[in-house]
Amino acid sequence: MRLIYTVSTLAILATPSTVAQTSAIALPQVHTSGSIGLSSMDSVRWNVLNPPMPASIVAPTCNATLSFLNGAGNVLKTETVTLKAGESRSLTLSALDFPSTGNPTGIYALAVVPVTTPTDQPTPTGTCTIVTTTQIFETATRKPLAVSNGTQVRPGGLQPADPPVILPATR
Repeated sequence: MRLIYTVSTLAILATPSTVAQTSAIALPQVHTSGSIGLSSMDSVRWNVLNPPMPASIVAPTCNATLSFLNGAGNVLKTETVTLKAGESRSLTLSALDFPSTGNPTGIYALAVVPVTTPTDQPTPTGTCTIVTTTQIFETATRKPLAVSNGTQVRPGGLQPADPPVILPATR
């Protein structure tokens, strides 16, 4: 028998025949701006970048869904983008584009990069990496008011599984 540890809350005792049947849960990459207070005269831009890689590395193309949501989690605006290495895209929302719930109105931005599955592998293998920033600016003048980095988050209780560690059998 071999003992297999997966970095999570679970340890599995398995025979070689059951090792092939175990699979890790692959989670999407999720980024958020955190809560933003947007006044009626402002706009917000959610920027995403698929960072460039050295010439010797073939970087993956990223697909990401960019969204703005209100404080209740309702989608205000969304768009799916495809980014080659070194490319960036943005999604912009004006406070005039949605009904206000006060001044400032609480919203947040979200970027979700789905798990990618190479066509020659039946199990998802991971995601590409994106970098996010948020810009707030005056709608009429385009004068910048603030810029901040986004944060990558992990769903509570669910952590991406590392490859299993197989320890030698003890006698």
